[in-house]
Amino acid sequence: MLQLLWCSFYIALFVFIIRKYAFFRLPGITSTYTVSLFLLKIVSALLVWRVFILFYPASDANTFFYDGETLYATFFENKATFFKLFFGLGDTPELQAIREKMPIWNNSTGYFLIMDSRTMIRLNALFRFVSFGYFYIHAIIMCFLSFTGLVYLYKLFFPYFRNAPILLIIACFVFPSVVFWSSTVLKEGILFLGIGLTLYHCQCGLRNKYSFKNCIGFVMGITILILIKIYVLMAMLPALLANFWIANSNHKRIVLKYSLTYCLSFVFLLTAHFISPSLDVAKVIKKKQTDFINVAKGGMVVYHDSCYIYLNYDEREERLQRVAPTAYKLKKGYRYASFKFGKEDTVFINASDTNVFIRLYTLVPSGNTTAIHKIQPSVIDILKNVPMAFVNVMVIPSLVTMNKAFSDFILIENLLLIACFFCVFFFLKKEYPLAIVLFCGSFVFILFSLIGITTPVLGAVVRYRIPGIPFLIILIGLLMDEGKIKHAFFKLKQNLFRKGPYFNK
Repeated sequence: MLQLLWCSFYIALFVFIIRKYAFFRLPGITSTYTVSLFLLKIVSALLVWRVFILFYPASDANTFFYDGETLYATFFENKATFFKLFFGLGDTPELQAIREKMPIWNNSTGYFLIMDSRTMIRLNALFRFVSFGYFYIHAIIMCFLSFTGLVYLYKLFFPYFRNAPILLIIACFVFPSVVFWSSTVLKEGILFLGIGLTLYHCQCGLRNKYSFKNCIGFVMGITILILIKIYVLMAMLPALLANFWIANSNHKRIVLKYSLTYCLSFVFLLTAHFISPSLDVAKVIKKKQTDFINVAKGGMVVYHDSCYIYLNYDEREERLQRVAPTAYKLKKGYRYASFKFGKEDTVFINASDTNVFIRLYTLVPSGNTTAIHKIQPSVIDILKNVPMAFVNVMVIPSLVTMNKAFSDFILIENLLLIACFFCVFFFLKKEYPLAIVLFCGSFVFILFSLIGITTPVLGAVVRYRIPGIPFLIILIGLLMDEGKIKHAFFKLKQNLFRKGPYFNK
């Protein structure tokens, strides 16, 4: 009962802010409809909560929530320890003991291209100060943050949809997958806030003059993207640079400027590892693919110092001796796969000592996967696999039946997107904002290609492509000619319902 009261309070508070704050007065939508769109996210958050309880009890959302609870508890035990953990200062045995209670804390890699789960743990620790320990309040706060980011996107693209805002409303607020995955304690919610802040305050790179407010908003958005999913920023960065060039020169030769920008980006990818080994993008992508393949296979990883041991999911009980809830010794008589940065670095060792290993994670094998080509750590080899990777993300979820919740909805969504995508070729406009079209198209293509190259798990593919879905729908809306569509439907109606001899009697 108390949880219901607090949830109602926060929902009422955010509705009040949406109705009263001028930022949320959206062109083409009344304030009542704006509130309804926010409440749709609240209902979706409740649905996501139930789905996770029934189908995904060990989901990222629950892990972020409980690890945030662990971090929050240290504030009342030792405030200095809390702030050291929160800001990543120091590595004392006391801090390490607390980190071991947060299993997802140490999942970051040593490379610049990371998906930092620690940021989500820190956010949940902050939310905990006002949530009274209720998960759904965390979800409500995330709903408001993601809604704010989507409002930025709506206001950014509205000038191109003045005559038909309904498609933009669908792209930002109504499309089921976008609403579903951005309405809970996952990275996608805060990710939309970062995307919205970044693109709104620079107008997709096409802004000529920047106010202090624009600079602050742009820096905040970039910071969020770096901390949450930097690969999303990398996917849009070449297009942003091209648009900056276009905005600060004349607005001519747009295709040429985009082409040159992407050629220079390609040269940078080929030579970046000479600047620093950490900038070896090909090696980073290869490692990410290896990590996701291991996730698909499932298994268990335990570590001691710099030694990481991988065991198949079915053999973990046979080969490990538990000495504490999360600590194990290796049973002698077996050979163990040891690695540090990925399975490609694997060496095999025999258990001959008494070191205690800490469990890093345990993963159940994924039920729905698609075959992906194992790439080499080479930019050229990665580029060869880009076309098939893009097709995998666009098409494969429609062809493979997923045995998890809402598979039928995913199928229908994907088929609609593909059908609309191909309809563009028949109803293409003669004139459209070329710089914005190239921005949306290149961002979606790079994002989907990165996901397709690295991710064999279909559930992860469906979730990770969510940031690109609004831009794909917006791209379709920018390119499709409404007049041609209306004319085609009118002719179809005439052909289907024209009067024949029977009706002339």
